Amino acid sequence: MQYTAEELVAIAALIVYIAVIWGIAIWARKFIKGMAEFYIGTRRVPVAMVALYGAAAMASGWTFVGQPGSTFHVGPVVCVIAIAAGMSFSISAWLYGWKMRYYSEKYGLITMPDLIEACYGGKLPRILAAIGIILGCTFYLTAQYKAMGMLLGPLLHVPYHWAVVIGIIIYGVYVFLGGFMAAVYANVIQIFVMLFASFVIFFAGLSFCGGFSNLFSVIGAWEATQPARIFSLDASACILGAGMGMYISYIFTFALGGAGQPHIVTKMYSLAKPEQLKWYAAISALAFTWVCTTLSFSGLFTRYAWAQGLISPEWVSMLKADVDYAIIWFTLNNLPPLLIGIFYAAVLAAVFTTSDGFLMMASAGFARDIVHKCIKPDLTRKQEVLLARIFTLIIIIVAIALVWVPPGIVLVLGIWGWGTLAATTLPAVALGVNWKRVTKWPGALGILAGIVVAAGMGLLTLDPKVVPFALGTVKYYQTYFLHPCIWGLLAATVVIVVGSLLTKPSPQNQGVIWTEAKGLAPPPPAAFVESEKKSFSAIAEIFPTFKLLRHLMATSSQPKSE
Repeated sequence: MQYTAEELVAIAALIVYIAVIWGIAIWARKFIKGMAEFYIGTRRVPVAMVALYGAAAMASGWTFVGQPGSTFHVGPVVCVIAIAAGMSFSISAWLYGWKMRYYSEKYGLITMPDLIEACYGGKLPRILAAIGIILGCTFYLTAQYKAMGMLLGPLLHVPYHWAVVIGIIIYGVYVFLGGFMAAVYANVIQIFVMLFASFVIFFAGLSFCGGFSNLFSVIGAWEATQPARIFSLDASACILGAGMGMYISYIFTFALGGAGQPHIVTKMYSLAKPEQLKWYAAISALAFTWVCTTLSFSGLFTRYAWAQGLISPEWVSMLKADVDYAIIWFTLNNLPPLLIGIFYAAVLAAVFTTSDGFLMMASAGFARDIVHKCIKPDLTRKQEVLLARIFTLIIIIVAIALVWVPPGIVLVLGIWGWGTLAATTLPAVALGVNWKRVTKWPGALGILAGIVVAAGMGLLTLDPKVVPFALGTVKYYQTYFLHPCIWGLLAATVVIVVGSLLTKPSPQNQGVIWTEAKGLAPPPPAAFVESEKKSFSAIAEIFPTFKLLRHLMATSSQPKSE
């Protein structure tokens, strides 16, 4: 196996990065005395660190690989996803962040199922929520593995599957050893690596294309010669048959779905003071939106090169097979070796920051929420941490096994994971902490409905050649128009609301938040309320941009090569 000098420089930069995060994991072990330290730290983590951790957790491998590929394939309209996902930090802080942080300290809550049981009472809502989180985390992890395999494979000259195994082992070690505190310190470093990489790629791309004006004029002239159009305001002419409706669906999917991702929102448990939520939301949103938006442009830079005929036949074949290679082509052909190494470190950072949260949520769902709280309450703190680490190892082994499923199935598993996690937690928590009529059985059935509907509608997006009764992505959107996550959110919300209206609240079917605290968390300070009002006023200003969105959709087309 021969490596060029440039590849050796990139690999060396990557090794330095891995050594740093492993060192942090070993150092962070001294903070772990029990489950609280393993999963949420000390509840005294500075707001800037928690906010940057939240932004890093949202910036998954899809942000670095999938979104640029989508932008290359569809056009700049995909950037709306970055805006919507950035909104989710304010939405979660406003919907339940304040009460979530208050009740976590009052009742010793460290997981989302902890909070759900405190709202609804009984073990069944907790168990169902834990199962939904375990399934969602395991599914969504697979979407991260594709990014690792696509990046590490070409650099290390190893097959895709073995590249994924190497990546899983690297991040598994530091989560297994260090838990939350290792992830906090490592992810603060990693978000700066991501910010730097996105900055370099963005301005290198503008230099490569000769600025915005030349970029869009070249792409526009080329698109005028292409007959195929993926999106159109005329639903009958739209390949996906959804037009603007599908994009509105995606806005709600990422804005609301992001607000229900437990690996992100549980970061709010760790804030030193609830008043810091306004800064958490602002810092997280700014950091994530910058990274996500600037990286999206790398897809346009590759689209520009495609239009100019600058891409070699080998890469043309790879891009036709999988558009997610767009950012990889651009970086390998336009950045010096050291910056390529930093880019690879940034992508691994994005994968690790998302994956460590999923691993910790899944292990907590099993060790704490099912075993400790429902089966063996006399489990000691050390035994619980050990059990969590064992289950983390099991999840890693399952993840390695899932590497061998076809890449198309991996992407669908990612859709399942996102939708399942959002449908499991968002309606149950948002209603549970804010509505005094919620009761146990509607809560449990609502969580179950969200899991089944989100996963079931996600199943319909599979290729009919793989699953006979599936519709396939194109026909799915022509038939249902909405992302599977939205269907799960709707199902869970309707079941909880209707069921709670039909049942009578009592100490036997409600949790301590309503039977003991009467739902009366101290009101947030006026300054916090005012800042959230300003935040939502800013969000409201986004909707006039649909005029621009309509224009972008009408002029976007699929790259073709004659």
